[in-house]
Amino acid sequence: MKMASSTKTAVFLSIIGCIGGLEILESPVDLMVSRNEPVTINCKVRGDPQPSVIWYKDGEKVVTAKEDAGSHKILLPDNGLFFLRVLHNKKEQDSGLYWCTATNVHGTVTSKKGRLEVSYLERDFQGLPVDLDVQLGDPVYLTCSPPKGHPAPKVLWKKDNRLIDTSSIRFQVDSGGLRIQTVEKSDAGRYQCIAENSAAVRETPLVNLGVHEPPYFIEAPP
Repeated sequence: MKMASSTKTAVFLSIIGCIGGLEILESPVDLMVSRNEPVTINCKVRGDPQPSVIWYKDGEKVVTAKEDAGSHKILLPDNGLFFLRVLHNKKEQDSGLYWCTATNVHGTVTSKKGRLEVSYLERDFQGLPVDLDVQLGDPVYLTCSPPKGHPAPKVLWKKDNRLIDTSSIRFQVDSGGLRIQTVEKSDAGRYQCIAENSAAVRETPLVNLGVHEPPYFIEAPP
């Protein structure tokens, strides 16, 4: 999903604007990609003689498969940077600010910068709802702490496989959990917490909410 429109205006390092016809025709743009999906960041250049292109991420040179056969990043013939899969783990994270430089005998020009964001949603919820039995008329809170993810996941709730309208006064999502202000008989049922973002959707196991009436006298005692 592109987060910004592509800029195809030439970008030059020199004050004059062009070094011997050496120029950047297309710069990287901001992108968001799901973890483990492929993506290409574009960098199109022009120059005579043909310039060599180097990619940078957060100020450091990007190591491609040409320098390291184990790299998942490949410099394409059109100078784009291709990722076999974008990574986000403890050892390696591809999120960052990328740009390219083009160099020949006339000098070096630098592209504009584009940010690559890796979207993900972990599998495990940080907190799960549990079965509850509450008294009619009481408030209740069904806990749910969504998995870690980027962008931050949106939390939804279902009751008996139907989405709950949490914009109402009685139902509110609070820190991921579902708060019911005043429980009614019709609130009894099976509930499920759902977390979703652009990368994935996760669901908790179903839990039961029971609603009982408090004891009362049918007739006053003597």
